[in-house]
Amino acid sequence: MEDASRGEEENSMFETSHVLGALLASSPLLARAWDRCAAAADGGASSLGFVHGGGGGGEGEPVCVAFSGVQAALSAAAGGGGGGAEIFKPVGLRGDAAGRLFAPLVAAEPEDAGGEPVAVQALALQGFLRLCGSPEFQVLLNQIRGKAVVFTGHSLGGAIAALVALHYLCTSSSSSAFAPAPPVLCVTFGSPLLGNQALSRAILRERWAGNFCHVVSQHDVVPRLLFCPLNVIPVHIVVGMQLHQLPVRARRAAGVVATVTARMADTNQESLRQLIQEHAGEAAIEQKLAAPEIPSGSPYRPFGAYVLCSPDGVKSGVKLWSCLNPAPQL
Repeated sequence: MEDASRGEEENSMFETSHVLGALLASSPLLARAWDRCAAAADGGASSLGFVHGGGGGGEGEPVCVAFSGVQAALSAAAGGGGGGAEIFKPVGLRGDAAGRLFAPLVAAEPEDAGGEPVAVQALALQGFLRLCGSPEFQVLLNQIRGKAVVFTGHSLGGAIAALVALHYLCTSSSSSAFAPAPPVLCVTFGSPLLGNQALSRAILRERWAGNFCHVVSQHDVVPRLLFCPLNVIPVHIVVGMQLHQLPVRARRAAGVVATVTARMADTNQESLRQLIQEHAGEAAIEQKLAAPEIPSGSPYRPFGAYVLCSPDGVKSGVKLWSCLNPAPQL
């Protein structure tokens, strides 16, 4: 049984460390980040899209900023939901606005070899750009500049937090080519996948993979859902799980929220689990074979480190996984 488990890990997109996973889970970092996420979900981020707290960024007491995905989810729900192919379509970062915000990530993209451009999911990018255009967010960036900071978020808020962290790393590296990466960590909880293989490679190239830690529970479908082909993804699952965080009063006041959450209850959970398992397995096989001629069911791939949690407790139920992405084809 142990040999079979070891074989699965060797053939997966990750390498694992039980020791580091247990150490991270026993630290106060994850609990503090989750507390901030709970504050953001409880209406504290309803107007600004984020909440922050913590110390002055001194040693051992970083500023913690949590992002909410509620506004992005409300926008998707109010727009009729649409299909997964539209809501979660990959959007390239070479556009005028995004290109400036993420310049180091796209600067080294191959232009003549037909290489894959760096792209992220449309819903998360939409939420990030809306946030980035607010004066409150710009004030926040000025306040935390040069300080130790933890960006965090749950569900769609986690995907937005990852984009904020990438933007923060990009702007910090652009200001000084020889300066070390700022003391920043992004911790997401139950976040959907964010970007394609080109994004994963760009993050590895910039040596930023260690700045990202994604916490995933055993039975949460959202982090695994975007392994499926986009046209078969039930959008109401991701959107509904985010809207379910709204306070009860807000959910009752918004009819669109009730509609989406009702559709969640009607979803065949076993069929959904089998769908995700099938396509996640296909993605793992594709990476193992490194065969670009085999069409991928989904454009999205993981990056950074993953903390996989089960109900068995910290010692036996938490593992830290680091993504193993293949080197770019030169």
